[in-house]
Amino acid sequence: MNRLVLVVVACFVLAGCDCLQNLKGTIVDTTSGNPIPNAIVYKELDVLIRDTSDTEGHFEISDITGSKDCVNIKLIVQRSGYNDYALTVPNGEDIIIRLSN
Repeated sequence: MNRLVLVVVACFVLAGCDCLQNLKGTIVDTTSGNPIPNAIVYKELDVLIRDTSDTEGHFEISDITGSKDCVNIKLIVQRSGYNDYALTVPNGEDIIIRLSN
């Protein structure tokens, strides 16, 4: 009986666990293809999970707490002089984000 209770409790604990997601990419200008530095990339609804693109437009966000399925990450990208951009990205995928103004 105790073993059954332990198994049931373990299943509930494991079912509620989040996973950690990782994402990296490059932000470029849609027209010129040039990298965009200083763009802010953050997880939708959580501005504390964020990064700012470097001089080559690269960014990386690691250890993003995800949902139970760990499939997609919803991001917002912002840069002065460009339109805000929202997108959904698969976990662990390297991406290129093209911003327009």
